[in-house]
Amino acid sequence: MIVPPSHVRHRLDVEALLQGAGLKITAAEAAASAGVALDADADPNALVVSDAGFRYLLLERSQQLWLLLQHYVTLSAVPPTSAGDDHAAAAAVTAAAPGALSLLLRLSFLPKNVPHLAPDDSLATQRLLADMCTLGMVYLIGHGSHSGATQLWYCVTPLAAAVAAGLAGSGGSRNPHAKGHIIVETNFRVYAYTASLIELAVLNLFVRAEYRLPNLFVGVLTRDSVTSAQRSGISGDQIVEYLQQHAHPAVLNRVPAVPETVCDQIRLWAKETQRMRASPAALFDDFPNQAAYNAAKRHALQLGALLWADDAKCTFVTRNEVRDSMRDYFRLARERGEIT
Repeated sequence: MIVPPSHVRHRLDVEALLQGAGLKITAAEAAASAGVALDADADPNALVVSDAGFRYLLLERSQQLWLLLQHYVTLSAVPPTSAGDDHAAAAAVTAAAPGALSLLLRLSFLPKNVPHLAPDDSLATQRLLADMCTLGMVYLIGHGSHSGATQLWYCVTPLAAAVAAGLAGSGGSRNPHAKGHIIVETNFRVYAYTASLIELAVLNLFVRAEYRLPNLFVGVLTRDSVTSAQRSGISGDQIVEYLQQHAHPAVLNRVPAVPETVCDQIRLWAKETQRMRASPAALFDDFPNQAAYNAAKRHALQLGALLWADDAKCTFVTRNEVRDSMRDYFRLARERGEIT
């Protein structure tokens, strides 16, 4: 008789896993990386999706899970330090790191939807299988007797097999087992035959939605939608790759599955945000006379830091790193009486 695993605790902290993978960061970290001030009423510790998190959404499902599994193994190698964790629990978590690798390799070869016996009934194995259950890799059946001992039984889900199949087919090629749902036309209109809220949310990152039916999403690729995705950390190449990897079977025989004109335009729109790059600079103006301006401008030229000058308004701009050198020049010029 198999007893349901009611006492097996799913202790996996998914938020910590996403943070460890760099997919979610705090609002304060996001504001610092963007170079903007945090809103006064915003919680600096609130978690938001990072640029890497937006790019993560465009990966194949098997690649997404494999990325999380890699960080799970790293996280499992660090024992818990909170006061509530006893020595046995800490040892179990530490032991889970090599066990996770062994179990992951085993799961990719086991038949799906067939009961399998856990290697042992230790706390480390129970926690490991509970975490894999949280990630959707296995389904816990319960405890049962085997050879006089009580051990845990589980089933491998189709997702575990998809991870192995996806990694085997990675490298830019589309997973032959995946069913695409996107059709892109030469007029930049996008049709997605899906009802998945996750897939619709991903499309909304770079497609302007027009209307949605029960099993159909219709949108259009625009300059604003692509550049908005670019500012979120999604490159034009990643958008093109996502559209190609999720192409509908009806257009797979078309080479390429996504029209070249659309692909080229997406990349051009994405590059528009990279034409100009802001960097700190120093502005010098309000000179007492033309001679003082000309002397200061010559000094900036000698430093090789002059960026722009307007002789009519006696104003010039230099690179920010020579600000101190220019300040020393003005101090010496005042001491010599060249500037009053």
